[in-house]
Amino acid sequence: MTCTQRFFQKEYDRLQDICRMYVGTELGDDLMQDLCIMVLGDKPDKFDDICQRGELWYYLVRTIKINAFSKTTPFYTKYKKHHDYIDKNWYGIEHKLPDTHETYDDNTDQWTQEKLGTIQLVLKDIPWFEAELFKIYYLHEHTLQSLSDATGINKNTINKGISRAKRKVRRHLKEKGEAYEKEGHEKEPWFG
Repeated sequence: MTCTQRFFQKEYDRLQDICRMYVGTELGDDLMQDLCIMVLGDKPDKFDDICQRGELWYYLVRTIKINAFSKTTPFYTKYKKHHDYIDKNWYGIEHKLPDTHETYDDNTDQWTQEKLGTIQLVLKDIPWFEAELFKIYYLHEHTLQSLSDATGINKNTINKGISRAKRKVRRHLKEKGEAYEKEGHEKEPWFG
């Protein structure tokens, strides 16, 4: 067993606690896993030399800190960037979508209420990414470019997600509209 392997066997829990301290419990395990892969996988001789000099603890703690806070590390790109983006921009957006029964009064025609209720039901049933893109795009009146700039997600990916959501909403609205007309009601064309 190498010096580095003995070190990890002895200090694994302490290193994991440091990872969790810097990035939280959820990402701490991912950071620790990346650290293990880096140290025990790629160049074991390099780290054995550092371990034999007694400098491995300081090297690893510094590496953890750099990975936890730098936006240029593979760890940030792989794990943290996604979480930061979701937390800052999308968390709780579903509460901003108006509830048709609370927002619209008795003067709002029945077909409009039916459409809005259908849209909400469809958005609950489609993948969250598509639903959230649809909500942000239409509620906040973003362009594809402004969404791409704000989120760092490719414009084509955003377009595909919104298009998929729109197709599903249209399909359900068309089915709902046909059923509504069969009942003898008149409706305004929408989402054409």
